[in-house]
Amino acid sequence: MGKYSKSLSQRVSVRGPKVGYCVICGAHGALTRDHVPPKGCNNFKDTELRFIVNESTSKASHSQRGTAFRSICSQCNNERLGAKYDPALIKWVNEISAQVTAAQSSNLVLPSHIHSWIKPQRVGRAIVGHLLAANSTEQTNAPAQTNHMDEPLREYFLNPSAPFPECYELHYWPYPYRAQVVVKYFSKLNISNRQKIIGHTIKFPPLGFMLTYTQSDNKQHNGQLNAPKLITQKDMEIDELSLSSLNLFQIPSGDFPEFPYDNEVVAHNRNQGYKATPHG
Repeated sequence: MGKYSKSLSQRVSVRGPKVGYCVICGAHGALTRDHVPPKGCNNFKDTELRFIVNESTSKASHSQRGTAFRSICSQCNNERLGAKYDPALIKWVNEISAQVTAAQSSNLVLPSHIHSWIKPQRVGRAIVGHLLAANSTEQTNAPAQTNHMDEPLREYFLNPSAPFPECYELHYWPYPYRAQVVVKYFSKLNISNRQKIIGHTIKFPPLGFMLTYTQSDNKQHNGQLNAPKLITQKDMEIDELSLSSLNLFQIPSGDFPEFPYDNEVVAHNRNQGYKATPHG
C-alpha cells in the first residue's frame, strides 16, 4: 500500500536529461525545452504542474518559466515549431484575445461569434507538435516507440506537404479558463449508446483543442465531438487560408472533454495527463 500511495503522489517529470532521443523525430543529441503552450500564447510565467489523475494528492512541479518539457531536439523545437508553425497559432490566439479584451475594456457585449482567417495546416502542426512534445522526459532515454496513434501525427508534423492524418480529426472551442491542460491517450465511453471518443486534448486560454482518433475497424461505435473541425479539407495546402468561427454562446465546462458527464466513463493513462495552474 505504501508503494502504491507513493506512486500516486509523484511529480510530473519535465526537466529530464540534456542529451537523449527526441520524442518527435527520434534523433539522438542535445534536447531542448518545449513550452506548452508556446511562448506568446498567454503563458503563465510561474506555474504548478500536476497529474490530473489524483490531482489533489499529486505533488506539484514548480516552474518559474512556464510549463516546458525537455523532450525534443532543436530542429523540431526551433526550426519546425518555433519558425514554421507556432507563429500561425500565436497570431490566431492573439487576435482572439485582443477582440475579447477590447470588448471588455469598452464595456461592450461580446459578439456571438469571433471569426478569424487562419492557416489550418500550420496551426494543426503546431498543436500536434506540442502534444507530441508534452511527454514524460523518461521517454527520451530510448527511441520513440512506434504505435498506431502517434506515428501518423509524427509523419504529418515532419512532412510539411503531408495531408492531415486520415485517422484523426482536430476540433477546437473557446476555453476561457485559468488552467493549461494536456491529456493524451484517453477514451470516453457513453454507456447509453456505446459510442466512444479516443484521442488527445490540449487547452490553454482562449482555445481548447482535441485530436479525435478513428479506429478503422470500429467506426460504427465512434462518437462525434460537438465542436467545429479545424481542418475541414485534409489535403489543403500548408498556406491555404480558412475562416475559423468561435461560438462564444457555446462554451464547454473547464474539464471538457477529459472528464465524464452523465452516462459517461473515462479511462486515462495516469502518466499522460497534466494540468498547469498559476503558482501562488
